[in-house]
Amino acid sequence: METISKLMIFYFSGTGNAKQIALWITEYAKERGINSQLCNISTVDSLEMFDSETSIIIISPIHGFSYPKITFDFIKKLPKGNNQVVLMATRAGMRIGNYVTPGLTGIAFFVSRVKSHTEKLFSNNRNFLSRKDLLQDILISPVSLGYSLAGKYVFAKTFYASAKCTNCNQCINNCPAKAISIIKGKPFWTFRCQSCMKCMTSCPTKAIESAHGLIIILSFLSSVTLSALSGFILADYFHSIFVKLLIFTFLLIIFLLVFYKVQHALLRNKYLEKLIVLTSLTHYKFWGKQNPK
Repeated sequence: METISKLMIFYFSGTGNAKQIALWITEYAKERGINSQLCNISTVDSLEMFDSETSIIIISPIHGFSYPKITFDFIKKLPKGNNQVVLMATRAGMRIGNYVTPGLTGIAFFVSRVKSHTEKLFSNNRNFLSRKDLLQDILISPVSLGYSLAGKYVFAKTFYASAKCTNCNQCINNCPAKAISIIKGKPFWTFRCQSCMKCMTSCPTKAIESAHGLIIILSFLSSVTLSALSGFILADYFHSIFVKLLIFTFLLIIFLLVFYKVQHALLRNKYLEKLIVLTSLTHYKFWGKQNPK
């Protein structure tokens, strides 16, 4: 069986995990004498046709149990050909003390296992680790679909900059989706956000938080509004759970669009800013985000 001779490695990374995997594979390719090239998906403007001997590896994190939009858009741009394409996915987990649990889906890559998996790929041996999670992935596919349709818009409106922000613009300059702008002197996240958390990892003062308190309040408000609609206005249309979920999501996005701007204004008050920060789980160390020393 022929081995890989040329390799193009494309990656999208927010927190740095996917990029690190891409760098490791590049090192292993160099050790094997394989001609390889590394490219950041977020900086690709155009793609030329690859020769048939070039194998392609695409590495991206999983957001909401599926690739983020920026990765899907890149895959659509790939020119047609007969090249071997390998899709890899890094997955998040939850920190419990010093132990990090694996995420729900995707392919897990650990330091001790990356090289062995890469060697199989370089030798053109099959290495479908994702099959182990096939049943699990099928079961959560409705959640994945729901996230693809609406979840990304919800998460796009959870990020904000606390009083620690020094207006250094690192979050804006490093955002791969160009989703952050400045409004009233503070970073403002738009619906273009991919929830990759690149802004969090690049912020030197760890000023970026997630508005969990706002999401809880607006979820409650959306639920109350949904109940009012189902009981008095649109009762005949609320027999389907799918319809209820669709309307609830629509209401949540509308409320986020309005109240995210309200929160952005309230953050300029130092007392309200402290209160808002205390409702954000990212403010606490147990969530895994370390505050600067």
